[in-house]
Amino acid sequence: MNNAVSDNGFMFGTGGLQGFIESCWPDKNYHVLHAQLDDVLSFLSLPGSFSVDTVLQDYKSPVMCYGKKLLESTEGLSDRLMVNANKAAKLYAEGAALEFDFADLAYEKLYKIGKKLKKNLLLPNNVFHKAIIYAAHKQGGLVPHFDSYVNFVFQIQGEKKWYFMPNENALRPLEHLDLKDYPHLSAEMQQYWQGEPPTNFFEQATEVVLKPGSVLFVPRGWWHATRSDVETLAVNLTYSVPTKVEVILDALKKEMVKDPALREYITSEDVYHPEQINESVILATKNLTADSYQSSYADVFDNYQALNYAIRKYMSYLS
Repeated sequence: MNNAVSDNGFMFGTGGLQGFIESCWPDKNYHVLHAQLDDVLSFLSLPGSFSVDTVLQDYKSPVMCYGKKLLESTEGLSDRLMVNANKAAKLYAEGAALEFDFADLAYEKLYKIGKKLKKNLLLPNNVFHKAIIYAAHKQGGLVPHFDSYVNFVFQIQGEKKWYFMPNENALRPLEHLDLKDYPHLSAEMQQYWQGEPPTNFFEQATEVVLKPGSVLFVPRGWWHATRSDVETLAVNLTYSVPTKVEVILDALKKEMVKDPALREYITSEDVYHPEQINESVILATKNLTADSYQSSYADVFDNYQALNYAIRKYMSYLS
């Protein structure tokens, strides 16, 4: 492996891992470096022939296709469609973008690389990580949105423009949101949403251009979008990191289920007179110890991702 790949400078710059954590991780700022494509492919253990065509041959799970082309295929019902590799290749040729989710099922070394990076970042065992391969045709891209996870992007083919804005509306969000879906917020997000979202996103956002060999860190919660005028291919390593509230609630629930009174069905009287329930919650909270929180350390909190992984792995056996 090349020296550029084996040291921290390849991904984190001259400040190394510690400098990256202090200045960027996990939601302070985006971070981009431009390396040699051969070094990126070597780091990811991918061959020089790596391309959309080879991915379509190697990937055995359903492929997510998205874009304006899909609106025509679904008669305006959706801009997304999950299909097999053969159908995905045809839709790609017609202009659709492709998402190969859980790409580490096809390229096992990507999982090991993601696991090693997780260890370097000092992330706990219950952090769910995966690889995603994105292939965008001409005029492809993603609408302005933000995510609750962090993402490392390795550009393999073509130039892609990324646009970033700090998120002043939902600091440290617990879920994804497309800007076009505002003001339709989940009940949970309404609890911490503030102000109005960007009105002229692409005019206000900072533009970053990725070229083959570029490495980009996409921070948690930042507004971002992408555009491309040529065919592009990129490998992403994403990390769903549990929040403190998730770990606390998990530990509290494990303690509270020990009380048979709290396993009863709730009644209208309970709802309007919560004093007794509140006392039980306070008691359970006092019983929590370091071991209570440690018991959640190895749990996977992103059940949606875990379920999708299981389904795709099962379907890959059928293909």
